[in-house]
Amino acid sequence: MKKKSETPEETQVITHDASSPPSILAMMQQMVSSGVTAETPAMLKQFIELSEHMEDREAKKSFARAFVRLQGDISGITANKIVPTKQGGTKYKYASYEEIMEAVKPALAENGFSISFNTRMLGDGRGSRVISECTLLHEDGHAKTNEFPCTIGSGPPDASPAQADGAAATYAQRFALCKMLNIVIETDDDAGARDVSVSAEQAEQFRQRVIATKSDESRFLKFAGAASYEEIPLSKVGELDKMLRGKEGK
Repeated sequence: MKKKSETPEETQVITHDASSPPSILAMMQQMVSSGVTAETPAMLKQFIELSEHMEDREAKKSFARAFVRLQGDISGITANKIVPTKQGGTKYKYASYEEIMEAVKPALAENGFSISFNTRMLGDGRGSRVISECTLLHEDGHAKTNEFPCTIGSGPPDASPAQADGAAATYAQRFALCKMLNIVIETDDDAGARDVSVSAEQAEQFRQRVIATKSDESRFLKFAGAASYEEIPLSKVGELDKMLRGKEGK
């Protein structure tokens, strides 16, 4: 009886499209199939590092694309919280942290972002500062972090030390959020409010930001139309904040 001829077993060959470079996984598979040698562990480490680098690069690209969309989705936020004068008028208006977060939440979720904060203290006693660190995380893994410092003052009228600390922390957190998302708070000051100066807290914050950005103090005050930080018109707050945030982002 004639025996059937034996055919060699088929050998699996890893191929890739010649028009594009092989993937990191394909290169690793090819290396392993070629047999383990003394150089294999070092090569595997290099492949893993290269793969992580490429993943990080793609995550940054994805973050950038989503951030552009996010900027287009965030609508204007108007300051409507009133800080009254002793005479019962309006000293100035502001947008609270809670209002700002409520306004940006839908856009953050729609574009795959989440926001988190970390707070730390510098110093003890007079001149102490609270620093709010804001982190914007994208669903693909890349994150961006910035921070905003605030000197702890006396806080609201008749506030306890703990309440003053909390007020400073909230203030720093609000500005860290606005700085991260490039938010400019819109004001609807009337003619009477245009002559009102900023609060002592706002004046101090502008002074700190001018120092932190190494801006020319005299030119800053000239642009603000004021002889001192305490005399800065409330109507100029939006412009000055936008200008400083441009320098803080560099």
